[in-house]
Amino acid sequence: MKIIISERQQNLISENMTEENLRKFLYSFWNKQKKMGKEPNLDDVIYEISDLRRNTNGDFKIIRPIWYEYNGGFDVLVKKIYEEIINKTFIITDNVPLLDTKFRVKQINVEEEDYWPLKTLNIICEVDKNGIMEYEDYDEENNEYYVKRDTIEQALYDLEYDDQGLKDYIKGLIFDVLEPITEEKYGVPVNIEIELIDFN
Repeated sequence: MKIIISERQQNLISENMTEENLRKFLYSFWNKQKKMGKEPNLDDVIYEISDLRRNTNGDFKIIRPIWYEYNGGFDVLVKKIYEEIINKTFIITDNVPLLDTKFRVKQINVEEEDYWPLKTLNIICEVDKNGIMEYEDYDEENNEYYVKRDTIEQALYDLEYDDQGLKDYIKGLIFDVLEPITEEKYGVPVNIEIELIDFN
């Protein structure tokens, strides 16, 4: 169930938007989510009312600190994420191009930066290099490209000129799997790193 805010309420909030007023509004909003049986979250309506965009400096300087404070601190949220994903195995699949493999969250570190966001979770994942994928390879003998189905390890070998592109693609898929937990549920920005291993 979504919390609806009238245009009049939105205008009143926007006109009186000091940091303290925003804090009061956000605490009230999250408490209302709890009363409705929902887990408090960084709902889109928060960004519409505050006129800040998600994952921008304004978000990380203004909204996220209030969110962390409401939840007992950044470290409390990190602990919850840790308990939910560490050493767990997740499946990744994609249809175009075909990719079917699994990954396990090996390690989580908090990284502190000199710029916003000041704190980010660095999540190191082990990816099964024997997962299957389809990719385009070049046949020098026939001077043509063809679609090949093989392991991720073989794809990285065949595509050595673009192995970073393939690794970034896999990182993006892992991010998509973890985002409902790390970002949507706990509101913590993450960076993904991968290591290819043999799961067998």
